[in-house]
Amino acid sequence: MTEDEARIKRLKGMTNDEFVSHLMNYSPYGGVVQAFIIEAIAYYAEEVVNSEGTLEDASKLISMDTWKGVAKDVLTKIKEKYNREPTNG
Repeated sequence: MTEDEARIKRLKGMTNDEFVSHLMNYSPYGGVVQAFIIEAIAYYAEEVVNSEGTLEDASKLISMDTWKGVAKDVLTKIKEKYNREPTNG
């Protein structure tokens, strides 16, 4: 098994929690990756909250109302922690 194959196998074996932790803590860009991930989460959550559409492309198992509720919850927590306002809506 090559080094790349072993790395991919380790990543595939991670739970979602382990994978997000790995993304946040192991990057050649150091702590900057954490700012990137928080911004990406906030951006997507804002897009969901402001959307008028459905989740046909994103998820057939979760209702749009639930998806928007999750997005609002995430945005609230990001706003409370980082004292930030939405940037794209």
